[in-house]
Amino acid sequence: MLHFFRTIRKKLIEQDKVRNYIWYALGEIFLVMIGILLALQVNNWNSERLDRKTSIEYHKRMVYDIDVLVKRLEDESVRASAINKNLSQTVLILEKGEFNDSTAAIVDFALTRYFQITAFSFQIASYEEMKATGQLALIDNLELRQKLYSYAIYASTISSIVDQFTRNVNSGDDLFNKYIRLKIENQEQNSIIEYDLEAISGDPVFINTLSKLSYNWDSYLYFTGTIITQLQKLREDIQQELSLNQPD
Repeated sequence: MLHFFRTIRKKLIEQDKVRNYIWYALGEIFLVMIGILLALQVNNWNSERLDRKTSIEYHKRMVYDIDVLVKRLEDESVRASAINKNLSQTVLILEKGEFNDSTAAIVDFALTRYFQITAFSFQIASYEEMKATGQLALIDNLELRQKLYSYAIYASTISSIVDQFTRNVNSGDDLFNKYIRLKIENQEQNSIIEYDLEAISGDPVFINTLSKLSYNWDSYLYFTGTIITQLQKLREDIQQELSLNQPD
């Protein structure tokens, strides 16, 4: 094709048809420009198609990450609720001095688990990846993007609060060590606890410390619940966005 155009150009020059040559040259330039524009348009189409595909993949990953996080938080809430319930009951048992096999089981449960607050990230991993790699623009829905940003800020705040709860729970170690001895029973790491019920029931500071621990666990449950609620709402919004942007 290039040889064909060169041949025409050469003949026009040899025949001294300058005017025709100029028109021909302009036409050739026009065709080249059209070719470049078409190539750019095709490239833009391909880029947009790839961005759309990547965006959909990220949205799907966010839904998956939220499902995993919600399941983990729901399981954690069940565990935390049991610990908090037994802590509250232990405070009442110690205040009333009601000691029997049934109450001993409650106290054992509380005193072997009061310190087991689980601190972990509440962040949505795929969203954090998009933020770190500068790909947040792939979330076309600006309202959804803002909701995800607000959640990330809230999740970071709650993580800091949970860290403080953990410090609060562990701050009473000296007092607990005075009365409680935790022993590992076998190679499977099963623990048994030794303590003097009458001694701890006669110490109002110990009982008050348990009451404060129960408050911390109650707050932990509350904030975990708010995280779950926000995640579930985000999941609905992301799923709706996915349904509107599936490939044709």
